[in-house]
Amino acid sequence: SLIEDLRKAEEERKQVIERFPLEVWPGMLLEHYALGLGSKDTFSWWMEWGTDHLGSISGGSAEKHLIYKHKAKGWVFDSVYQNEQAAWEAIRGAFVNAFQLAQNGQFDEIDVLEPFKRGYAIVVKAMYVYFPEQFLPIYSAVHTAHFLQVLNHPLVGRSSEWRLSLIHISEPTRQAE
Repeated sequence: SLIEDLRKAEEERKQVIERFPLEVWPGMLLEHYALGLGSKDTFSWWMEWGTDHLGSISGGSAEKHLIYKHKAKGWVFDSVYQNEQAAWEAIRGAFVNAFQLAQNGQFDEIDVLEPFKRGYAIVVKAMYVYFPEQFLPIYSAVHTAHFLQVLNHPLVGRSSEWRLSLIHISEPTRQAE
């Protein structure tokens, strides 16, 4: 039933927060975040497979996680970084910044966080987990753009994609007079 699914979704969300509270992010080790290390208790594993009731991001490329360990290739991350530790420091720092910006209501500032230019699904799902009152669980940029268009909400930068604001959606858009 819908009520049971919503209960399970909230339970999964709380499990993620319990395992990965906001306070641990500034010092989180790469081994606690990344896929490909054989653990089912990493943040990325929980986002992809451990939280189905929150909406799925499974399938496709693991690149959506921004960094992961491939069986044959080793660490995979954006080539702008020299090594996996440099990549992880930038990615972790961007998550920490995004969480602080969300806590301060500065959602538009999330747009400029360089490491997030590639990881739409993981970023939006993480933001929903920690800030469910500010984000909706829609992790596809295509679907988000569709819903914004249906709701006659302007597409301005990526901030309207990052955050389908419950407040902004409920505000009527002004038509040109």
